[in-house]
Amino acid sequence: MPPPLVSIIIPVYNRENLIAETLDSVLRQTLHNWECVIIDDGSIDRTLDIAREYSATDNRFKIILRNRDPKGAPTCRNIGIESSIGEYLIFLDSDDILLEDCLCRRIDFMISNLDIDFSVSQGLHGEYPIDFTTQYYYVRNHVDKNLIENFSMLAPSWLTLNSIWRKHSILKNKLFWNEDLTALQDVELHLRAILKGLIFSLNGDIPDCIVRKHGQPRISANLNLERNVFILINYGILPNTHKKNRGLYNCLVARIISEIYMHDNGILSVTSFINKKLLKPLDYYRLIILTGVIKRIKNSKIKGKSYIVNLLLKIFGVEMYFKFKYEDYDQYFPVKYKN
Repeated sequence: MPPPLVSIIIPVYNRENLIAETLDSVLRQTLHNWECVIIDDGSIDRTLDIAREYSATDNRFKIILRNRDPKGAPTCRNIGIESSIGEYLIFLDSDDILLEDCLCRRIDFMISNLDIDFSVSQGLHGEYPIDFTTQYYYVRNHVDKNLIENFSMLAPSWLTLNSIWRKHSILKNKLFWNEDLTALQDVELHLRAILKGLIFSLNGDIPDCIVRKHGQPRISANLNLERNVFILINYGILPNTHKKNRGLYNCLVARIISEIYMHDNGILSVTSFINKKLLKPLDYYRLIILTGVIKRIKNSKIKGKSYIVNLLLKIFGVEMYFKFKYEDYDQYFPVKYKN
């Protein structure tokens, strides 16, 4: 058999009740020239035993034990990239489902569009097995002028399983998963790819995958504000924007402040941001002082809270983010979308 054309990379941790159906969906693919790299993150249930049953009967399944820190899906995915031999890469979560013609349709599209680095397919979110007596939702949104806004406001236009990547593009652009993040890793990765100028295209409107709706815990359910703010800063929007346009930079700082004002469910780690040299100390302190004041106002019984918050933002030289025209992003971070 020739080398696999596509590598499906699946990090897994304690998914004994779900992993078999995910692997079965890979087995049912109409394209057979694949490998499935399963990276176990230290499962303490029967997940690893189940995965080994598949690899024992089909050598296209490869089992790897995470052999370095930190623990987490991003580390496992990077190990999967390093171990893969396919020309294309698809990243799945251990509860995702591929519909039968998923690989075939995605590979055909990439071969027909040799100038793109990755493509994005449509998907469904709902129950599995498919039961059309329940409600399903589309996973992928259309690309529009709000694409960068959607990702940076943590409302991504697509998810991990929607994309197929050329491995060469990932290696060339050093587009590895951020191992410091414990959530929203796909938001950070896709936005970083867009800002790096990778070319992408949408692969039709026919769903080829399913994000399962189930009762088991999801990592994303444990988000806190510090991680949200870290993502907004870490992929380089703020530092890069500060150099190119101070007004746009102020707008993005205002978005972080607004996130704190609206949710107020986390603590900013000023020291970690300064140590990473993501922003100048003066900007950190300005942000922290302002957000601290805003938190106190929010928790008080003062009337006209919104007016006071807006006044403070003006005093600090920050425009409220919703007054900003997001199409201005194109001047600084052009999106290379192929229609």
